[in-house]
Amino acid sequence: MNPRALVLCAGAGTRLGALTATTPKPLLGAGGRPLLGWILAHLRNCGVREVAVNVHCHAAQFPAVIGDGSAYGVAVRWLREDALYGTAGSLRRAGPWLAESGPFLVCYGDVVTDHPLGALLTDLAGHPPALATMLLHRRTSNSAIALDPQGAVSAFLERPDDAQRRAHGLEGETWVNSGICACTPALLERMPAGDPCDLPRQVLAPLAGTGLLRGQALAGRRVAVDAPERLHALGQSLAGGQWRFSPA
Repeated sequence: MNPRALVLCAGAGTRLGALTATTPKPLLGAGGRPLLGWILAHLRNCGVREVAVNVHCHAAQFPAVIGDGSAYGVAVRWLREDALYGTAGSLRRAGPWLAESGPFLVCYGDVVTDHPLGALLTDLAGHPPALATMLLHRRTSNSAIALDPQGAVSAFLERPDDAQRRAHGLEGETWVNSGICACTPALLERMPAGDPCDLPRQVLAPLAGTGLLRGQALAGRRVAVDAPERLHALGQSLAGGQWRFSPA
């Protein structure tokens, strides 16, 4: 069966200021296509045919712009949320449908990448009993992740102080979460009750050091659109053909 995916698009995107006052961030244009359009097309090229998209802020605009997903080669299932449930809360609700096809992908709706997403699923399948494989890239950030020689996450620190960084050897540039992961249906059993609930902080980070969480290094480009200048730079690079998306 083809893997399914969840794209998280419910947030308000307030860090982009006036750009998201009337338009949800995943529908902002870059390189002639909405951000969500690039994400859906790349999922299609990586073998995904069915995608759930959760929406909340400016929810009615999503089906008006994206339609049923057929323009991007996928079938979109719109999940309209009456409140912000958090990334894990949204996954908990979509989980039964996602798990019908086995392991699945979870993507942030403001992250565009040309990483071969099927490689995350391949890694996960090759290392049972892992529950998830995260896509990682390197930078200096307010979180830090360490991998053991086998690619398992040995430490996952959210907003660590200097002493915590030193204790884990995670000073300066480290691995950080890229906003995409492959998950097994068994991960859904780890979803805490209550909303809002955060997937990295409350579900994935507690798995560090257990062998149940893995990391895969980013191969290619990745942009998280969290500022107007990043949206502009993304549009320029997409229009310039600098990305290596998988062929359709």
